[in-house]
This record gives sequence, C-alpha cells and structure tokens, in this order.
Amino acid sequence: MDIPLRLLLVEDSKDDALLVIHELRRHGYDLICERVDTAATTQAALDKDRWDLIISTYSMPQFSGLAALALVQKMGLDVPFILLSGTIGEESAVEAMKAGAHDYLMKGNLTRLIPAIERELREAKVRQERKQAQEFIDYLAYHDVLTGLPNRALLQEHLQQTIKDARREHKTVALLLMDLDRFKEINNTLGHHRGDMVLQQVGLRLKDAVRESDTVARLGGDEFAILLPLSDTAHWEIVAHKTIKALESPFVIEGIPIAVETSIGIALHPAHGDSAEALIQRADVAMYVAKRNKSGFVLYEPTLDQHSPRRLALMGELRQAIDQRHLRLYYQPKVDLKTGQVTGVEGLLRWQHAQHGFIPPDQFI
Repeated sequence: MDIPLRLLLVEDSKDDALLVIHELRRHGYDLICERVDTAATTQAALDKDRWDLIISTYSMPQFSGLAALALVQKMGLDVPFILLSGTIGEESAVEAMKAGAHDYLMKGNLTRLIPAIERELREAKVRQERKQAQEFIDYLAYHDVLTGLPNRALLQEHLQQTIKDARREHKTVALLLMDLDRFKEINNTLGHHRGDMVLQQVGLRLKDAVRESDTVARLGGDEFAILLPLSDTAHWEIVAHKTIKALESPFVIEGIPIAVETSIGIALHPAHGDSAEALIQRADVAMYVAKRNKSGFVLYEPTLDQHSPRRLALMGELRQAIDQRHLRLYYQPKVDLKTGQVTGVEGLLRWQHAQHGFIPPDQFI
C-alpha cells in the first residue's frame, strides 16, 4: 500500500527534483509535492499547507537551503528538513547540521535518501507524540477534566494577573464564587453519572452568561467561580442576577428535569483584598452566608467573616481575659409588671478590653 507523503521540494533544477520524486515513488510513497526555488514561493508554500517533509538543495542562484531552513525555524515548524548538494563539503555539512538540518545527502548518490527519510519521519512522529503528551499533561494541570473549564490553579493565576493589571489601571476586579444548593441530593438520588452531566451543563450555561473576556472556572465538586475584570463597578451585580437566571430553567438529563439553584459570594479588588488568596477566601465567606440565608448572592463585608484577623486575635486574648478576670458579670432584674416586684435576675457577661473597650457578648461567646 502506498504511503501518503506531503513533500515540499526547495529546488531550482527540475531534473534534480524529478530524480527525488522518482526515487520516493519507486519506494511506495504517494506524493503530494510542490517545488519552490525562492524565498517568496517557499514562504507562500509554508503558509498554505502543512508538510510532512522538506528536501532542499544546498545552493541556488537566488536562494539557499540554509535560508529555507531559517524560514521553517522562524515559523516554529517541526518538519524533517534534509539538504541535498552536489558539492557540499564537510565544513558546510557541519554548518548545516548545527543550523538545524536533520540530514544532508549528496545528489550523485541517493542510496541513503530513503533510509534517511524513513528515519526522520519516525523521529518526527515520536517528537509529535511526546509534544501531544506534554500538552495533554499541561492541560490537565490547569483544566477541569469533566467540564473543560479552567481549574483552581489556573483561576488563581488569572486572578493574580488580573489584579496586577487592575492595580496599574485603577480598575475594579470582581470574583464570584458559587456553590450549587443541595447538589448532593442529585448525586444520591440519580447517581454520579447524571450529576456529572448536570455539572457539564452548568459550566456551559455559566459561559453563555458572561462576556468572552470573563473567566468561568470549576474549583471542584459543585463549586464554580467567575472572574470579572471590571471597568464598571456595578457590573458584578448584573452578572450575579444573570447567573442565577441562567440556572433557573431545569436541566433535562436523560429525560429527567432537574432543578438547580446556586448561592453566590462576591468579593472585590481592591475593596476586599489585594491578592488572589484573599479574594477567594472572602468570596467563600460571602457564599456561605448567601447559602445560609438563602439570599441568592451576598457581597462580602468584614462583619461576615468569622475568621478575620481581629476575631482570631480576640479568641487568643479571651483566654487571658478569663485568667486575668477581665470579664464582669452583671445582673439584670426581672420585674413583674402587674405587681412591680422583682421576681428574678438574668446574669449578663461583659468584657472590658484594654484596647477595644467594651466588647459585647455576641462577639466573644
């Protein structure tokens, strides 16, 4: 069976080109071939088609094999490149190989042509397979396999770069973090296979709800994120409403309509943080408040954060306050309104902090 081969011949001699073509066809190659002999025609051929092999003569009146090789390298093409010459010397051959040619042959002796071509095509295939494998590994490192969306690692990179750009241009950045409500029930009732299909469709709807410049990511499980590089600081609210509306219609999975709702937490740069980690953490805080309150979406504010630096500091200082007797117990009488008599008392705990003054019990109990 003939072997298909797309060959670009850089050759000014028609006779020499015909000899190469004849040799290849004699050994079972089914050729699609084009002959060029100038920089312009070579560039046009490289732009127009994808070639499996390039064979070039070393020297021509208006062009050269090394110049053709330079064009191939400039375009970043990984194509086997073999030089032919009737007069090439050892120094020129070494120069050609150092420049990136895969092999060189003498025109008067083509016995090495077919073995050289077979070897270079095999090695090119191996290089291509390795490149594809590496590209797939790189893709897996930065993308969610199920939905094809960016994963947490890629979102953090995009977010940090977007914050850097926004800082320079004095713009706002919004991060929307969302969690699907009661998604565990879908998996438990209908199975993980159908749950995965829901997640795939959620990803598609979210992408349709935002601009091309916005980033939709899946962070894991039923958690998604939308990154908005904003110029209009009110845009985050529009996107939050659009996102909720986009998920309103039931998802039909194998004939089963499935309702999905979401809770969204929103954090803004620079108002709520100046790093990717800070915005993700604060959007996460707002998201859980939205889930608890069943309010759709919530914009972060410090009072929502049970893990703020001040709160963590108070937790440490509270132990000292107990040991040093800085807590005070006050009694509030309970009065019978009919008789005016005191019928009992309530014990109320107060903390008089040295730096922050009076701290109400709902902040430290």
